[in-house]
Amino acid sequence: MRIAIYGGKFDPPHLAHQMALFLLLSKYKLHRIYIVPSSQHPFGYDMCSFGERVEMCQQIASQFNEFWRSKVIQKNVVQVLRIEEDMISPIHSINVVKKIIEQDFALYKDIELEHYFVIGSDNWDNSYSWQNFEQIKKLTKLIVFGRGQYTNNDNYIMLPNISSTEIRGRIRTGRDINSLVPNSVAKYIKENNLYR
Repeated sequence: MRIAIYGGKFDPPHLAHQMALFLLLSKYKLHRIYIVPSSQHPFGYDMCSFGERVEMCQQIASQFNEFWRSKVIQKNVVQVLRIEEDMISPIHSINVVKKIIEQDFALYKDIELEHYFVIGSDNWDNSYSWQNFEQIKKLTKLIVFGRGQYTNNDNYIMLPNISSTEIRGRIRTGRDINSLVPNSVAKYIKENNLYR
């Protein structure tokens, strides 16, 4: 069973994230994707609450789970994990990856597992500064998504140039975001008065 670990701030999740999920399921024939919102930013940036970002990720996941079925997994192909919620700070990706893999091997004892680690090109460019990034590469196969020109990885995929920073800025200045986020996320942001 092929499983992707897709972590990030998701503040908010947007259409490029949604497209990444589609490509992971279709191009890589993955059986399950874990969306893993970070409970805190490694550089201390302010974010929406963890619960709000989890809920927005659930909005995107539910759209896939309504219609997508794999031969191995018949429901909840895309899952949002709150795994970082109870982890002790500082939280490093290697610890998250190890914990997920350990849980999967305990859950799927009789199934051969292959894990993928999804990373943005901006983080890939800074991966030399990550704790034990080489170990992540040994435990998983890497898939790099980006908006830039990086091409030195066989598993590199270009996405539309959409950024959460731009979306937050648009909301603060009263501009429309409907072309940048799924409808359900836009509705949640409006109903909860986020990023004002």
